[in-house]
Amino acid sequence: MQPLKFLTILGILLLISGCTKPIEIISEPVHVPIIIQEHPKPVNPYPVTFKVVNENNLEEFLNEIRTIEGEVVFIGFRIKDYENLSLNYQDLIRYVKQQKEIIIYYENVANKTSESEEE
Repeated sequence: MQPLKFLTILGILLLISGCTKPIEIISEPVHVPIIIQEHPKPVNPYPVTFKVVNENNLEEFLNEIRTIEGEVVFIGFRIKDYENLSLNYQDLIRYVKQQKEIIIYYENVANKTSESEEE
């Protein structure tokens, strides 16, 4: 019985080793098309009116507010707070412009990549 097991195992080993061939691995880059998204619609800000009120025009301002709004409510800024608000707004504009430049850069890179693939 031992020789039969030996011959069976030897036969299986010869079969397995004889049927294999070297595996050839080929790697090449896969180009995935980049879809360029539409740009968001532009911001259309709502109008805002600022009025400078001091002791000289306070009564005129209060009468105007009563006529337009019906009641007097103030939202006040100190001069430094208004300056900070203005600086924050300018910083926001700078940030959006820089983000837009980054998006344009990547769109140009994507377009160049897709053009070179077409050739």
